[in-house]
Amino acid sequence: MIVFGQEYSDYLRQMYIDRFVDKECDYYKQYIEKLKSCNDGIYYNGYLWDVLKQPDYLHCKLGTFPVPIPERKIQRILWGKKNVYVMMDLHSSEENPVGLWTQDQRDFRMKYRKRVVCIEEWPNEIEKSFPKDIYLFDDSLKWSFVLTHEWYGEDSRLCYVAGEFE
Repeated sequence: MIVFGQEYSDYLRQMYIDRFVDKECDYYKQYIEKLKSCNDGIYYNGYLWDVLKQPDYLHCKLGTFPVPIPERKIQRILWGKKNVYVMMDLHSSEENPVGLWTQDQRDFRMKYRKRVVCIEEWPNEIEKSFPKDIYLFDDSLKWSFVLTHEWYGEDSRLCYVAGEFE
């Protein structure tokens, strides 16, 4: 795993937002663009996946953008893919509810929450240490998979695919 420096992580985050997020909607302006000061830094309060661009902007070969997709299907698509970036929402540790994440997930989130990490070769299963609410993409920014903390059916968390994955 490669952990990108803060400057490059900030650049990738902004590129992701520019490509996949609707910055004109009220939710974005209220919960993401408007930062808040916390004991451990400055963060936003919302989730980027709540403001993914709608079909008028982008389309996806797997369906209309954004599309709910089972987590296991994401795993099958990404298995063996090189250089997959993992990014999280910018949330304060004050916003880390007990019970939502395992200890490994909380540790990962606290250690890398402002950074983008690169998985050099995607493993055959999604890392259990990855926190919920992660954004997966590569340097092309043609596609993104979003793994949320909400459930989609009984056996998978709600996930989205955005853009054109080849």
